[in-house]
Amino acid sequence: SVSTFNHPGLVFPFAPTTGPDGNIWFTNGGSKPIGRVSPSGAFTYFSPAGVSSPRAIAVGQDGNLWFVEDGGTLRRMTTAGVVTASTNIGVGGLATLTAGPDGNLWFTAHGATIGKITTAGDITTFPITQAANAIVGGPDGNVWFTMGQTVDRITPDGVITTFTEPGATAPAADHAAVRHDELDFHLAAPRRCAELRGPGRHGGRPVLRRRVRGGHRRDAAARGLTRHSRQPALRRQAPAVGGRRRLVHQ
Repeated sequence: SVSTFNHPGLVFPFAPTTGPDGNIWFTNGGSKPIGRVSPSGAFTYFSPAGVSSPRAIAVGQDGNLWFVEDGGTLRRMTTAGVVTASTNIGVGGLATLTAGPDGNLWFTAHGATIGKITTAGDITTFPITQAANAIVGGPDGNVWFTMGQTVDRITPDGVITTFTEPGATAPAADHAAVRHDELDFHLAAPRRCAELRGPGRHGGRPVLRRRVRGGHRRDAAARGLTRHSRQPALRRQAPAVGGRRRLVHQ
């Protein structure tokens, strides 16, 4: 069943994530850019000074909340709503953010870029062929993202593997999530959603499955799954004094 929670403070809620405190955190528009809702539906809003147009929000392995803004700023915030550090990533149009299994935060930008940032502020970016739509840390120790009509995997070192279903014409996915050892991602009509079973099953190769109306699944079996790998053409450290970009503690 679906429960809907309405609140007058909601402007454009976006990118919900489960916080370390057991509540759901999200970014919001207007004068209340960061929101929190309890499982019972109690809302709390935070308006940190200087925060403008936040996009995605995620929980770091340090137990803090991290969120990105359209202008390229990454901020760290406690569950009490206090911003304790910030840095400009140097990449505009930040779109999505997730905690990676390697302990870093991974992000995508509209300019065909994917990157990672440590909780100390070190940034590495990798070029991709087009803008990614969604990103999530996988159960296999890698980070997965959707791009156009493909599902892509990137290792912590930046090696990208692309998975496509032969003949697929479905639009890009706009959401991805981990469920047990599978990745779920949602597609526009007519194919509603799909899943990617991780390595270790079906001969050790990921299997792409599309769930059509009514929950029916159609396998793109391992023998029909096309993939290719490519080494990153660019690996760049964001410019900073001493080769490291530092967070500005507040």
